[in-house]
Amino acid sequence: MSGWSGKIVDVTSLNPVFDDRVRTDPSPASHSENSAAFLNRVAGGYLDQIRGLVEDWASRVPDAGRRDIVARLRSSSDRQSGAAFWELYLHETFVRAGYAVELHPSVDGPRPPDFHVTRGAERFYVEATCLFGAATDGGAIARRQALYDAVERINSPNFFLSIDVEVIGSNAPATGQLRRDLERWLAGLDPDATDLVLGRERAGEYFLWEEQGWQIGALHERGCSRLSASVAG
Repeated sequence: MSGWSGKIVDVTSLNPVFDDRVRTDPSPASHSENSAAFLNRVAGGYLDQIRGLVEDWASRVPDAGRRDIVARLRSSSDRQSGAAFWELYLHETFVRAGYAVELHPSVDGPRPPDFHVTRGAERFYVEATCLFGAATDGGAIARRQALYDAVERINSPNFFLSIDVEVIGSNAPATGQLRRDLERWLAGLDPDATDLVLGRERAGEYFLWEEQGWQIGALHERGCSRLSASVAG
């Protein structure tokens, strides 16, 4: 499918996906920032093109279904916004291919499919489905992502750091203490003499933190100028 044409769609009479405002913050997304909030916030010409493309596609969704799909595109749940984007992408694909697309057609059964698609003698139903893996408690995910954001603020000029959250506690962890413990551990390592550790084979070169029901492991890699927390848990 071709990219954005550069045309700005007039959405003043529609239900816009993104806020109409001046954006000045180009910073990358934090671990705890959901996709919809990031795309609505971040400044930059490349992101302007993405927003323009999504608004263009949404403008071709019939009025009866636009409010629902826009609300889900703006959802704080990445699963909701991701599923809505997949529906929007499929709708745009069929429209560009010359099909007429009816949203949520009436059929026998417990719930209607997403689309009834027709073109000449062709007609078929489409159910847009996304697979996200095993469901995880939303509160647990939020606590884990907040922990990753806290780890990103560690002062470590000599190592990359990979964080593995093995067990998520039922309450927010003491991230200040975790940062201090990690910095103390890293300060005791020699970046010129330390090799990458792939497990817990060597004492002192694998960090294990167990507090408040949390179990967090850390591996390091020497010779790096900054620290990075990986989403590994």
